Formats: sequence, structure tokens, C-alpha cells
Amino acid sequence: MKSHIIPTVERCPDQICLHIGTNDLKSKEPNVVADAIVDLAREIENSCDAEIVLSEITTRNDAHSDAVKTVTPRLKQFSRQNRWKLISHANITQNGLHKGGLNREVDVLAINESKLDDSIKNCELYIPGYEIIRIDRNRNGGGVCFYINNSINFVIRHDLNLNDLENLCLEIQKPSSKPFLVVTWYRPPCSSAELFSHYETLVGKLDSLDLEYYLIGHLNCNMASAHFDINTRLLCEISDTNGLQQLIREPTRITESSSSLIDVI
Repeated sequence: MKSHIIPTVERCPDQICLHIGTNDLKSKEPNVVADAIVDLAREIENSCDAEIVLSEITTRNDAHSDAVKTVTPRLKQFSRQNRWKLISHANITQNGLHKGGLNREVDVLAINESKLDDSIKNCELYIPGYEIIRIDRNRNGGGVCFYINNSINFVIRHDLNLNDLENLCLEIQKPSSKPFLVVTWYRPPCSSAELFSHYETLVGKLDSLDLEYYLIGHLNCNMASAHFDINTRLLCEISDTNGLQQLIREPTRITESSSSLIDVI
């Protein structure tokens, strides 16, 4: 693990996220794996000024699933002690796995708040078998992107990317079938309610094309709340008026003390 992180540390980034250790559980004790991750994080912290972020080990669908349950609490403990950020994967359950691990049979992957700028080249974000399409804001926040399976034919619908929204639209062209649209939109949490007028404009343009479309986004509107705020009410009103239905029914962000559904399809 140490040798792979050296080039990243030498670049002196603002933040380093460690997502490692899953395969080590096959040959090492859970506590040993957790301690190795923490030791590596401390070495990085002593080598540069990057903010440390630990990513929990994702659950497994094999004989090592119980080992993951041992590692996770230790990573949480060390993160609190060292004031590191921690990415939880509590929403990844065994229902989302196949025998080998995470289900990687993905055609289109949308990422919101990508935090990229032109200093990060596409080659640095390369995933074998996929093409990346992105609209950046800056390294501090915002930005959206798609990873598209190389087997998929698509075109970027620039005419549907609105200046007032952080959105990206693709037209997917499947063999012997009518094209459809996939749109991703990121709405910052501090946005005014007026932003939904632009969302309504986008939905109107999509409806006018007479094509099936899917709207995917991190909208910071808690659809699981017992009492909707004005932003969530506006999202629901516009979506209901245009016959859009939220497909996600379970919380997408889970902590020890709360849960929320702020991601939509």
C-alpha cells in the first residue's frame, strides 16, 4: 500500500482519501488491516499537509464479511481520535453485491460534486472500459461528470446544459430502440429557491423532445424528511406536475445519528 501512495503524496494535494484493505482481509486479521490503514494515514500526515480522509471497507459477500464489521468500528475510532474525515458505506448492503464484490456491470455512472478543475486530466481519472465526460467548477466544490461504458453509443446534448444549473445531459443511443436521455444535476445546499425556476425550464425542454429521460442528482433536498422545507416542496411540485417519480425510497446518506434521502433518480 505504501509504494502506491508515494506519487500522490509527492504532488502535495489538499486532500488524500484512502480506500484500501478489502483484499488484505483474505490473509490478515481484521485488527491488523485496520492498524495498517491508520499507520499509513499517519505517515501521510507526517509527510505533507494534505487533509486525511478514510473510506470504510465495503461489505463483502463471502466468508470475510464478518471481518469488515470488525475493521469499520476501529476506523471510526481512529478517525475521531485523529480528527480525520470518514466516508461511510453503510448504504452498500449485500443486496448490491455479487460473488466477487461490488456489482461492476454499470453502463452509466453519474458523479455529483466532483471537485475537479483543468489541472486534473482525464487520464488521471481513467477507469478501464469507460469514458469520462465532465463539467468542472473548481477543486473546492461543485462539478458533475459521467462515466460511460465504452460499449454505449452516446452524444452530449450541449443544448440541454443550462448556464444557471450545474447539469450535464447525454443522449444514449441503444441498438434497435429509441434514444433516451440521462441528465445529472448538482444543487449546492446554499442555493436559493429561485434555482428551481431553472430546473423547471430544464424539465420543460426535456418534455418537449418526446424522449424518455432520467434525471439523476445530488439535490440536497431531503425526500425522507417528515417535514419538507421550501426547496424540497418546490422539487416535488415541479416533478409531480411533469409526471416525474422518485425511484429511490431508502436513505442515501446514513450516519450514527441521522439519515437522509438527498439523491434522486
